[in-house]
Amino acid sequence: MENLSQLITRFIGSRRYLSERSVEYYQTCLSGLEWFAKERGWPTNPESLSREHLSDFLGYVATEKHRWGGNGRGGTTRVASPATVYHYGKVLKFFFSWAKEEEY
Repeated sequence: MENLSQLITRFIGSRRYLSERSVEYYQTCLSGLEWFAKERGWPTNPESLSREHLSDFLGYVATEKHRWGGNGRGGTTRVASPATVYHYGKVLKFFFSWAKEEEY
């Protein structure tokens, strides 16, 4: 079983047919998930992640003004808009649906 980081890398690689901007957007959202999971000490096995884990992540995106530990990523100085939170949720849903479909 691949860990979350490996699975994200594989997913991003599978999106190579999309525009560069779309791939970068997926990478941005999922690298945020990866960072948050490490910060919270979540299990590294993606199968061990629950809806509660993902809800906690989306709550963090929605409420934290200085996201990602201030590591220089864009959008870290204000609370995310509802549209941004929605898009993060869509990326998570797409990512985990892809993983299930691909039997990871």
